[in-house]
Amino acid sequence: MRLKAELAACKSSDTPEQFKKRLLGLFAEHMPGKTLDDLVCEPSQAREYCEIVRKDTDLEWMPDVVPLKTLLNIRKKKDCPKGLKRERTNRRLDKRLKDAGCKMKPDAFRDLLVNAHVDMYKNQTVDNLVCHPREARQLCQFVRNKAKCPDLSDEMILSTLMNVRKAQ
Repeated sequence: MRLKAELAACKSSDTPEQFKKRLLGLFAEHMPGKTLDDLVCEPSQAREYCEIVRKDTDLEWMPDVVPLKTLLNIRKKKDCPKGLKRERTNRRLDKRLKDAGCKMKPDAFRDLLVNAHVDMYKNQTVDNLVCHPREARQLCQFVRNKAKCPDLSDEMILSTLMNVRKAQ
């Protein structure tokens, strides 16, 4: 994504740098204590954040992907502001599955996630998928149904999928 072109298409008067500063300011103000991973792995909060950005920029029809992809690109840079990346924590998937009432083994669950992603969104990367909260939510619902575990959270599903992507 070329941010300058995306902003021009949305008829934004912000430069790419102004837009990035705006996004970070709104994120800090409205999502305290959250990381960028937390945001994109929770589709309802991602949509809420995008609505805040649209109101602040007065760009009612800006697609969700523009602010979310911009934040992910900021996150990937070496000079990413402190606190926006999740600190590495060992969150055991087997325990999280058990706590959610899911009887699947971690490897089977990861396979289910990868296969669901490929089947539903074969032309989208995981990073691109999480920047489209509606589609990410549909994937999560599909996984809950296939796993026969309605208590799996969107965050658990999407963060596990992102971790699988990072491990490849």
